[in-house]
Amino acid sequence: NLSSPKTIAVFFLVISIVDNALPISLAWAKKPSASTILIVFWVLKLSLVHLNLFLEKKRHSFLYFFIKCDISDLKKVKKVFEDFKIDSVINLAAESHVDKSIKNPLGFAQTNVMGTLNLLEAARKQWKDDLTDKRFYHISTDEVFGDVIKGRSKENWPYKPSSPYAASKASSDHLVYSYVRTFKIPAMITNCSNNYGPKQ
Repeated sequence: NLSSPKTIAVFFLVISIVDNALPISLAWAKKPSASTILIVFWVLKLSLVHLNLFLEKKRHSFLYFFIKCDISDLKKVKKVFEDFKIDSVINLAAESHVDKSIKNPLGFAQTNVMGTLNLLEAARKQWKDDLTDKRFYHISTDEVFGDVIKGRSKENWPYKPSSPYAASKASSDHLVYSYVRTFKIPAMITNCSNNYGPKQ
């Protein structure tokens, strides 16, 4: 069981997930207090008005900072981990549309694969051998298991991605698994379906 971390880094990519993802993030952190620092990384240059409004309502519950940072920039990601002494990571940042991945597979690999690797490496360097109350929470997708003809996918299915998007997420999952096995990083992966957001 993870006790309440003091510094949580939440990585977002698109504004549409904020309404659902941020409350989930805070619930995962158990009971945020005035001593909790929420670090919100923003990957794209999108409006922060919606997110600001949500956080202003919660200002009494925790401290928060916005950091515009491409997670492909390992040097900057490492610096933020060092400056804020990040205890926990919730990685929701991903290029996520299959059609777009067909048009721009390199962009998906850069963000989803190299971006996740950078977060893992920054966490490894920061946490070193002190893994007490540390956690790396990686949000993946059920699309890594391939097409579901009938029923629903299961997390014990073999990986069989069928698009550049799914392949990039599968790759990021394997990197997380490798860091758990090799470096003992305390990580969790969820392979959820598209449950949240408009038109889901």
